[in-house]
Amino acid sequence: MSTPTYTQVNALIELPESGGIEAAESWKLTKVYKGKLADAIAGILPKGTAGSGSLTGYIVDRSTVRPERGGLAVLTIVWTAADGGGGPGEPSLPADEFGLRPFDMGPNVEKNSAFPDITAAIYNHVKQASFLADAEAAQEAWDLLTANAGSAPWDQGIVLADFLRKGVTNYYRAAFEYFWVLYSWDEPTVTAGGYLEVPGGPLAGAIFGLGLSSLRQADALDYRGGNYILTRSWKCAPDGHWDSVLYP
Repeated sequence: MSTPTYTQVNALIELPESGGIEAAESWKLTKVYKGKLADAIAGILPKGTAGSGSLTGYIVDRSTVRPERGGLAVLTIVWTAADGGGGPGEPSLPADEFGLRPFDMGPNVEKNSAFPDITAAIYNHVKQASFLADAEAAQEAWDLLTANAGSAPWDQGIVLADFLRKGVTNYYRAAFEYFWVLYSWDEPTVTAGGYLEVPGGPLAGAIFGLGLSSLRQADALDYRGGNYILTRSWKCAPDGHWDSVLYP
């Protein structure tokens, strides 16, 4: 990522005609300086350099040096408003962006709420009936399950084994990724995530209303067009999904 800098042209005198504004595809501000040729060349700023101070929100479009007699020169720097908006001399940042993107958590079918009473011992018989390569041993496990039909834990085991024998190993459970994109002139702080957090931002209320708990993810940070772009994001799952021991 490039680091924006602004090199002050200290040894040059800003001319009266400096400060002209042009409305093109974006607002342009032209600064004109005069001084020694060597100072003018030293004052050239590369295209894409970000401004600071009174030029915050501008990036350099182009710099030119026009030599004159007596070892003098005129330096012209054309600045462009970073996002093309905000009006003359008032560059503005883009508005925040945000959204919810659904995804399928795809948990194992045995985690479904339809099987709350299956014990570890019954689940072991379920796995044997469903996955043993020895067909005779698998059938024996199945027969044991059906022989105990009529008891809720065993009935749930029969249903689960039937799903697994049919190849149904996962089920659909919706969750969301919530993202919030913020723009700034100054470099923001970022987090590596990996902890439970109540989200902030425009859609925080919607997350709360869905009864979801949220895992903060690592921030993404970009620099483009004269401003920083920080993306905050959370994975929001049904309450209780994120283990507070793993994610304090």
